[in-house]
Amino acid sequence: VVFLGAARTSKTQHAKEVPFNMLLPQLLIALPIIFIGIGSFLLMPALQPIAEMYLPSDSHIPTDLLGPVLQPLSIALGGFVLLVLLVWFIRRTQQQKNIIARGPTWGCGYGVLTPAHQYTSTTFADNLNRMAGFFSGVKTHYHPIKKEDVFPVEQRKYETHQEDELEKFLILNPSHYFLEIMLKFTVLRSGKIQHYILYGLGFILIMALLTVTNVI
Repeated sequence: VVFLGAARTSKTQHAKEVPFNMLLPQLLIALPIIFIGIGSFLLMPALQPIAEMYLPSDSHIPTDLLGPVLQPLSIALGGFVLLVLLVWFIRRTQQQKNIIARGPTWGCGYGVLTPAHQYTSTTFADNLNRMAGFFSGVKTHYHPIKKEDVFPVEQRKYETHQEDELEKFLILNPSHYFLEIMLKFTVLRSGKIQHYILYGLGFILIMALLTVTNVI
């Protein structure tokens, strides 16, 4: 059973899948990626001469050691792909016997259903989001109705969006801090020769300092 709900906009009524000739480039890219992932141990002998061209002459690539390590992984990935195809085939065979019907969504007996009154996936997961708010990253913007507001007159708007806290901590915040530091050096990009000379002198001094302190 799938609850489709009421459409929020009419713009998606005529939406349809793109033709096959537009999906073909994605398929041509996906097939080599799948082959490399599953048959990586088969490609190692072919990649060894190419890799040796960019390595020192006395270097040796231990393909004889990598092959036995990659082969069980490739077999496991191939088995997983076959399992997914088997489940898809069984489900497709089972669904051919069922008649797919579509009807209106039950609106708790409310006869004037609008998109603003319907349940969403976020509604059903609201309790879980409250218990694990920090990990889910769901932010809610809503002014709740108080008990004394029997007939509220204030126009309210309910909005939710999700933020990846791990991405914010590991990527976004450090990159934002680094960008702020780099923006302070934009004063040297004024087009004046003395500023470019100052930039070069500063770089030389930093390299000299790092060399003297045995950092590099």
